[in-house]
Amino acid sequence: MTYTRQLLQIISHSSTQFKMMTEDEWSYKPGPAKWSKKEILGHLIDSCHSNTRRMIVTQYEQNQVILYKQNEWVQYQDYQSLPYQHIIQLWQLMNTQLTSTIANIPESKLQYTCITDEPRSLEWHIRDYIRHLNHHLSQIKEKLHLQHDQ
Repeated sequence: MTYTRQLLQIISHSSTQFKMMTEDEWSYKPGPAKWSKKEILGHLIDSCHSNTRRMIVTQYEQNQVILYKQNEWVQYQDYQSLPYQHIIQLWQLMNTQLTSTIANIPESKLQYTCITDEPRSLEWHIRDYIRHLNHHLSQIKEKLHLQHDQ
């Protein structure tokens, strides 16, 4: 399965599941230093933003350092105070755009590198982004099941 097909399936499947959650479920924080589902999805928006930048910049300028501080981004974006529908829509749109960006990367550039913790190829970043996305989406879904079981 291509990376773009994987991403599109993740977006579609997750969007359907998101509709089953209430504002209270999205806003619930399990502790002062723990992220709510809004903040987890906000983190995925920030990650998408950062990865989109990697996918574009690396095609014309290799080995650039492209990092972001996740806690600061979530805090300064203040996802907790936004309506959850806004966060979901932004997540859907940004990931759909990233899918398009990835689809347009020539195969010859997939081994171009940028630096996060060390130099990594665009292909590595694509695979890692999908892994990271699935990890955090499973946290959101897991929390949904735990709350409904209580």
